[in-house]
Amino acid sequence: MKSFCFPLITSFFLVILFSFTALCGHQLIPPGSGRVPEYSNPQTPVIVRVGQQFSISLESNATTGYKWQMATPVPGGIIKLVTTRFAPPGTNLIGAPGRQKWLFQATGPGRTVIRLEYARPWEKNTAPAKRAVFNVIVR
Repeated sequence: MKSFCFPLITSFFLVILFSFTALCGHQLIPPGSGRVPEYSNPQTPVIVRVGQQFSISLESNATTGYKWQMATPVPGGIIKLVTTRFAPPGTNLIGAPGRQKWLFQATGPGRTVIRLEYARPWEKNTAPAKRAVFNVIVR
């Protein structure tokens, strides 16, 4: 009985540990590692250190005319926008979505938000199809 319980209990705790890490949603990438954490879920807070870069990536389908746009300017003093780009889909299927990506740099400690809207740029008096708000904490 004892030899059966130990592996079972160990496995249970490992599953709990990995589940907790995944549910926290934080990307444990140390600053200076050369890797840039990428966030695609607005419900996951972006937590970075001053000087660290991070990326936001959202699904976007350019063939529909919709694109993600900054709903409000990037607040200065805490983060700055470095670059933005569209990553095409990894398939040749017509109408397949790609990803819109923004690269930010954390410039000072504090909290701020990044507000994005998925809309057609020429439809000025129409509500966006989607909104995404990312909470950013810079330590």
